Amino acid sequence: SRGLGDVYKRQGQPDRKGKAPSKPEQVDESRDHHVDQCPRCAGPLEQREGVRERFEFEAVERALKTIRHLMHQAWCPRCERNVQPPTPFTLPDSMYGPHAHATLASLRATMGSTIGDIETFARSLWQRPLSGGQIVAMLDRDAEALVATFWWIVEEATHEPSLNQDTTGWRFDGARAVVWVFTSRRLTVYWIDSEGTQLVPRRGLGEKVDGVVGSDGA
Repeated sequence: SRGLGDVYKRQGQPDRKGKAPSKPEQVDESRDHHVDQCPRCAGPLEQREGVRERFEFEAVERALKTIRHLMHQAWCPRCERNVQPPTPFTLPDSMYGPHAHATLASLRATMGSTIGDIETFARSLWQRPLSGGQIVAMLDRDAEALVATFWWIVEEATHEPSLNQDTTGWRFDGARAVVWVFTSRRLTVYWIDSEGTQLVPRRGLGEKVDGVVGSDGA
């Protein structure tokens, strides 16, 4: 008979030790831990200089933080006018910062999350409920801010010496869709086709490209 230890025994090459994890390059928080008395005899201790490190990757309790920006005004005696520091970058008509907008856009575009999924994300992880209308408005701001950059990348792709195209199944608002990928050594273009047609290369890249467009034929 075999026990659970045999069933779930780690598979790997014999006489091969696992690689020790490397020390993280970025540390967000350090916590000091001291011992005041001996756990064996409860006697006093003499502190030593040595310290042992242990690293832990932990999820934050609240992934959205509120930042108050205090814009201190000053007076310019030469110009005889009030001046104040420039405000941090914000998207128009929104109290949410660029990273918050980018997070929702990533959920929508790279994970195929529905508006309902994003509502659940904001309510549970951000602990700040967002309505579907607010989410759509944030995604629209993302699109407006990035549309020029997207079409610039598409234009650059048409001048690449070679492009490889591929497709894969996708979910868009819970419905089936196709995501097209055009990639070169220098850049990558993603195009979500909710209609599932074969017209994306012509619609996206245009009638003519300078280089060669290949496919793996899958």
